[in-house]
Amino acid sequence: HVEIALAPTDILVAGFEYNREDYEDTYITDTNNTPFVLNRTSLAPFAENRWNPSQRWTIIAGVRFDDIITGSLPADVGVRPLLPASNIAQANPRGAVSYLLRQGGSQATWGATQLHASGGSGIRPPDGFELGFTDNPHLEPERSITSDAGIEQRWFGDKLVGNATYFYNSFRDQIVTLGGIFTNLSTFTSANLNNSRAQGVELSFHAQPLRSLEISGQYTWMGTEILALDGTLQAESPYQVGQPLIRRPRNAGSYEINWHRGRF
Repeated sequence: HVEIALAPTDILVAGFEYNREDYEDTYITDTNNTPFVLNRTSLAPFAENRWNPSQRWTIIAGVRFDDIITGSLPADVGVRPLLPASNIAQANPRGAVSYLLRQGGSQATWGATQLHASGGSGIRPPDGFELGFTDNPHLEPERSITSDAGIEQRWFGDKLVGNATYFYNSFRDQIVTLGGIFTNLSTFTSANLNNSRAQGVELSFHAQPLRSLEISGQYTWMGTEILALDGTLQAESPYQVGQPLIRRPRNAGSYEINWHRGRF
């Protein structure tokens, strides 16, 4: 990526990301029961503008354009027909803003106070396993919208920094395998019909009581919820509407202690 100073208070950041993926699975085969390699190329140019209109304000606005090219899948001996090569193009914006509510001196007990917020969108295309077990040639990427807002406070000449942030994430168009009472929701065996959300609070701190000692830690409380499938009031079996997402801990935390003396 490159950074271009448009003005003393305005910086443009632009770049390009390239990814190549080859997926192979012994369970995903063609009509001869032979595994094959599914290839995918991701091209993602992005740009971001960082503007400081004053000493108190920082405004960031950016966009990432994802162009995801997936190779064709041959038909198998089951339900999957020939799935032609596909191309997914999606622009994902993101923005952030911070405001220095209170300036603090270098030796002040009660230091600077800063408010911050951000939001944006993202996508996750169907992976090789999901494509290998579907007859849906129009399977779309899963989409997410994220937002957060918080406050950062500094004390004792920046020797102690604390941050509290509230976040809310919405996940839409999640891929679900259909069957049973949900068969009539789509003409295909899987579709983008699932939804969920997560919200919570993250607390973090960084302290340097001595020049040779640094202590930091973070704690996150997160509440998650499975929502109803599109077109119904129920969730995918065996889950229920309102049930927490699996593999998403309600409480999570970590800490780190660094000590140094001379070259040690």
